[in-house]
Amino acid sequence: MENGELKKIKQKKLEERIKKVSEVEKRPSETSSGPRHLTDNDFSDVIREADTALVDFYADWCGPCKMMAPAIETLAKEYVGKALVAKVNVDNNPIVAQKFGIASIPTFAIFRKGKLAGTIIGAVGKEALKGALDRAIKSA
Repeated sequence: MENGELKKIKQKKLEERIKKVSEVEKRPSETSSGPRHLTDNDFSDVIREADTALVDFYADWCGPCKMMAPAIETLAKEYVGKALVAKVNVDNNPIVAQKFGIASIPTFAIFRKGKLAGTIIGAVGKEALKGALDRAIKSA
């Protein structure tokens, strides 16, 4: 009897945690202070909703990706309300990475109205990313 009740309690706690994590992942970047982390499950929907988006395809083990992280954080704050700045961990989200042919990381993809508008491969300066993002916004 105790085992059954304990299982129910554990299951309920697990469901509550999953719901809380899911709510955090769905939080729009306009209300957050950093880039939005996208997954294979929500990538298409989120990108389709954004007029302009900059997506950082990265991996936790990647040195150049780590070097670019502060620039992505800063851009996310600078472009609140203007563009979505997001990140996709290619190790955890291989479907999206494969869909866009991500073979090198970091790769930065610019999207306009849900369509891929350009890519930048490798660790580049923040100004290069900012310039690409500004051009994409102006092309509206």
